[in-house]
Amino acid sequence: MEIKIVKIGAIKINERNRQYNASKAKELADSIQEIGLLHPIIIDADNALIAGLHRLEAAKILDWEEIPCNVFDIITDNAEELAEIDENLIRAELTELEKADLLCRAKEIHEIRHPESLKANITKRNLKQFVAESEIISLSDKDSNSNNLLKIKDKSFTKATADKIGISSRSIFQSIQISKNISPEIKEKIKSTSLADNKTELLMFARIEPDKQKKGYRYYRREE
Repeated sequence: MEIKIVKIGAIKINERNRQYNASKAKELADSIQEIGLLHPIIIDADNALIAGLHRLEAAKILDWEEIPCNVFDIITDNAEELAEIDENLIRAELTELEKADLLCRAKEIHEIRHPESLKANITKRNLKQFVAESEIISLSDKDSNSNNLLKIKDKSFTKATADKIGISSRSIFQSIQISKNISPEIKEKIKSTSLADNKTELLMFARIEPDKQKKGYRYYRREE
């Protein structure tokens, strides 16, 4: 990526993946004032912001006119959105619920970019002896299509993401389960409570039927 200095007024802010947090921007402004901007924001070739909204807002608080930018020159297949999600997963202070939703969205984008990964998942489900990813690879070695399956494994979303952000594949799988299985109504109620950052409890909600999640939430609130 190319690094250049860009006028703050020229940077375009599109719809973000996370809501702007004023207190977070103020904390960053204090940090930047003390030790400088350690990580440039990321923009595309048209100066549209890809990642670093809070750093940009912090620079505005400090009355900066210009800011260092990494120029990310890719504009197809949701690449900008995926870059922003990666940035937030690595650097942002997210609740477990926010992280779950970002990981789920990243998986959707991955499947758009790598449709063959969906075929791999179907293959795994159809193998009666399948227990773990390592085992399906050993089984596939016996098959004439083994080379294709090995290539598909290399594009595994969970493996690639685990390597990139430093958490286990199992943790990523659990987060996606949370995002997919908890109903939008319950998510909305949860996000402003301490439950939003309690992965164990979130998994409990994700593993019960949607009509029982309401009762579970009411019980949880009484116990708080």
